[in-house]
Amino acid sequence: GLGVNYHSSGNDEVAIRLLAETGIRAYRYEIGWSSIPWDESQVSGRQKHLKALRLMRQYDGRPTLLLNAHHGVPCPIRFFERTLAVDASKGATSIRLTDTQDLVPGRSGINGLDDYWAAQVLITSVDPATGQCRLSKALPWDLKADKPVRMATLKYAPLCPVDTPAFEETAAGWVRYALMVCDLAAEAGHEEFDLEIWNELSFGSNFVNIDHYY
Repeated sequence: GLGVNYHSSGNDEVAIRLLAETGIRAYRYEIGWSSIPWDESQVSGRQKHLKALRLMRQYDGRPTLLLNAHHGVPCPIRFFERTLAVDASKGATSIRLTDTQDLVPGRSGINGLDDYWAAQVLITSVDPATGQCRLSKALPWDLKADKPVRMATLKYAPLCPVDTPAFEETAAGWVRYALMVCDLAAEAGHEEFDLEIWNELSFGSNFVNIDHYY
């Protein structure tokens, strides 16, 4: 049957009613892992999602819930900025920061160097005395000390090899997220719905392989 990739920032009541009147019954609806806050207490925008899902149910629609972890914001995350103590040149494999507090080796990193990508270059070790931080790969271009460095800390590591503790931790976080989304659909009244367990692998999926970060 007919379906729609549903993204409405406006009036859901009107949008879903009109779609139903034109025969639309299948809705592809995204709630990414980035919707889960650091404390994993509930889905961010919970009431907004419930409203849309309840309207789909009201008009006999069946949602396909899209689960993904686009590397732009792949999982629960903390964004912040830091300052370089000295300029860092293209090709450098370390940087010096004026403040290394709360950096987590293997989870904290520099954002968006040449892509929409959180923690694209990870910090692998930190010397708090000097501010020296080793990087998981070389910088693709120069960074200047007079400009803030955009950084993030990932709550979960990118997917490591199966059967490693790091893989198990990330996979468990993913399962908690998936169940929270399923619970949301059930609360909205859907006894039956579908899951798309990942977005297109042709883009945004560097998080599925930790080697992309090294």
